[in-house]
Amino acid sequence: MVALTFDLGGTTAGSTAHVLDTLRAYKHRATFFLTGQWTAANPALVKRMAAEGHELANHTYSHPNLTEISPDKIKSEIWTTEAAIVKASGTLPSWLLRPPFGAYDPTVRIVLGELGYDLVFWSVDSGDWQGLTSSQIVARVDERVGAGDVVVFHAYAENTGQAIGGVCDTLRTKHLTGGTLSQALGR
Repeated sequence: MVALTFDLGGTTAGSTAHVLDTLRAYKHRATFFLTGQWTAANPALVKRMAAEGHELANHTYSHPNLTEISPDKIKSEIWTTEAAIVKASGTLPSWLLRPPFGAYDPTVRIVLGELGYDLVFWSVDSGDWQGLTSSQIVARVDERVGAGDVVVFHAYAENTGQAIGGVCDTLRTKHLTGGTLSQALGR
């Protein structure tokens, strides 16, 4: 199994609907790391994610560098995102949190531990956020992905929607299945 993960920040939906259509067609599940701002701006897509069996996870409310804000502000970022996800989907987010920019320090770890969250990252960066073409994204993932990997995408990125079908084909060729991070971790 390969964990397919998508970070969604800002407010732009981008290719998210196309990504969801493709995942449904390939019968793959994914983990969507949602900011509260994105969730509030796109509640129908969040509801669809939950209805289609995808894992919803926390990516903070406004996408700050958590190492640069106070513990109380970190808690506020997480709680307001939880509330936005519940409001949009009717379900609580998972116990996973991907810190914006991958930035964390001992304080962030302590606060997240107090709130029951685990920090999660990625092992393969699709590079979609760099403006790569869809074929470049597919090639980059194909070169790097193997069983047990966690691939990060950004569903708002321009070419991610076009690339995800090719990525799913790559997984099939390698006899891999795309799933949620919790599935990949056996939780």
